[in-house]
Amino acid sequence: MKSKTEELESIEKSIIALDNHFKNTQLDSATITRFQTTLDKTAEKVQYDETLGSKRFRLYEMQALIEIAKGNFSRANNFINDARSMFVSGDSFISDVLKEYIENSNNTDDESTDEEVTTKPTKKYNRKLEGWLALYTLRLVVLPLYLLYEAITTANLDTSGFNETFINYISIIIVVDVLIMLLSFGSWYFYFTKKTFTKTLIFVLESSFAAYQFIAGYWLTSLITNYSLESDGTEAKLYWYGIVSIIWLIYWFRSKRVRATFVNQ
Repeated sequence: MKSKTEELESIEKSIIALDNHFKNTQLDSATITRFQTTLDKTAEKVQYDETLGSKRFRLYEMQALIEIAKGNFSRANNFINDARSMFVSGDSFISDVLKEYIENSNNTDDESTDEEVTTKPTKKYNRKLEGWLALYTLRLVVLPLYLLYEAITTANLDTSGFNETFINYISIIIVVDVLIMLLSFGSWYFYFTKKTFTKTLIFVLESSFAAYQFIAGYWLTSLITNYSLESDGTEAKLYWYGIVSIIWLIYWFRSKRVRATFVNQ
């Protein structure tokens, strides 16, 4: 099995090979797909390993070259900028095709109007939602549906014979369920388009959900104790849901994948 350093070295060889395909006009969709597959497999292993240092910019260099081959010049510019942002002293591109493309782009910029020069393409990051983020995707889709179901079920609960305090508890639960459900639905656009604002929304969502579960659990426990009611385990479930939200909050704060994925402006 290759070490991560060897994986990066293989990317350098792939860049040179891709360059040669450019020069010999041997690029077709199948060839481009083959290079993309190679890049994706390597990126999955080494992209988030900061111990590898600046040399990870080779991944972005190769992706930029692939985007040029596809004719996606705006995306190519984004990856070139991403690669340059990782440069340290002595780093440079090894792709002759990419160097030529950058030189031609600079010449074009010199001949452009001021408005064109100051217009930058929107930064995009279109990697798949993988790993724990894939699991969170499922949570973000299921959560509002669960809250909708809970609100409807609670609203249809027969409260005849219940004391006023317990009826107030149920009413508040329904309102909070609906509010958090709407916040969850509202998060979808920012999440699936990988907007930077997603991180703020998820913080608000998970913090609200955790606080709601703990408060509801504590209040329900008090009602059961004060009115000598028989517990069905609901309060324990509420505490557990709150703990799960806190775990997800920790993940969103510490995950390198989160920082690298939600970057679209």
